Amino acid sequence: MGVTSLSECRDLASRYGLVNGKVLGINLRTLDEATNRAVVNYVTGLIREFVSRGFARFVFIPFGFGSFVGRFFDDDLIIARELKDRVKNLVIISEELSPRQVLCLFNYLDHVIAMRHHAVIFALLARKPLTVIIYDTKTLELIKNINKSDIEVVDLRGLVKYA
Repeated sequence: MGVTSLSECRDLASRYGLVNGKVLGINLRTLDEATNRAVVNYVTGLIREFVSRGFARFVFIPFGFGSFVGRFFDDDLIIARELKDRVKNLVIISEELSPRQVLCLFNYLDHVIAMRHHAVIFALLARKPLTVIIYDTKTLELIKNINKSDIEVVDLRGLVKYA
């Protein structure tokens, strides 16, 4: 099911509590345990900062749902649940939405923390302030070519401490 009208888009956003108040959208990619732990720790700290700036709603919008057996790194819900253990009022969208529906939701966000490349693209399309956690060169190259003052870039390599 795709969103075909502005009212359907608003209904979808309302269903996830995105219509009122300052909303922080979050998209993280599941990687290995150490990386997940580092990313969750970092994002939890970011969320505390956003709370101090008046944000009260937090929504995790997954892009990967583990489409192939044994491909845990495609399942964003793994890291979403880890984040929810630390941020109790985090809303996790657990249904697989169409790209059009996801883009619709991005229009209701006031800031986006994104890790996946397409989440960054959607935030840019929706013209939202953005914190990008870079784990891949394609996203770094995209961001380097955009001159925007409301984009913060965080290099994943600076967050993860490997033994």
